[in-house]
Amino acid sequence: MMTTRTGNSFAMAMAGVLMTCASAWGGMTDVGPTLSGAEIEAALTNTATKGVNQCGNPYTVWFLPGGRLDGVADKSDEYVDAGEWWTEEDYLCRRWNTWLDGATGCFKVVITDGTIYWLDHQDRVTRQEEYTAPQ
Repeated sequence: MMTTRTGNSFAMAMAGVLMTCASAWGGMTDVGPTLSGAEIEAALTNTATKGVNQCGNPYTVWFLPGGRLDGVADKSDEYVDAGEWWTEEDYLCRRWNTWLDGATGCFKVVITDGTIYWLDHQDRVTRQEEYTAPQ
């Protein structure tokens, strides 16, 4: 191992660089490894996710075969919407017909221990939900 006059500072700096590179190359994030496009499709087809929206209302989303997306929200499932989902490279993209003003959103995906994490392009968690494995 190389050292400099400051002891192990060079080795420590190189370790940090290598960890950063490994993270970028391997898709590692603070919450776990991100899924590839093929892994996203396999993990989400015929699954449901559950969460609570910013208004405090529970919701459930179903990722159906063929890219169909169904969702219900509120304590009595009063709000219903449908949309579509697909993968672009290693991102999950989704668009609701009316929810979120029909805007397209694309996210990296991490699934660990029954939780699905949606990450932005800078690998920051934007939402986490309960995840139910494919049925």
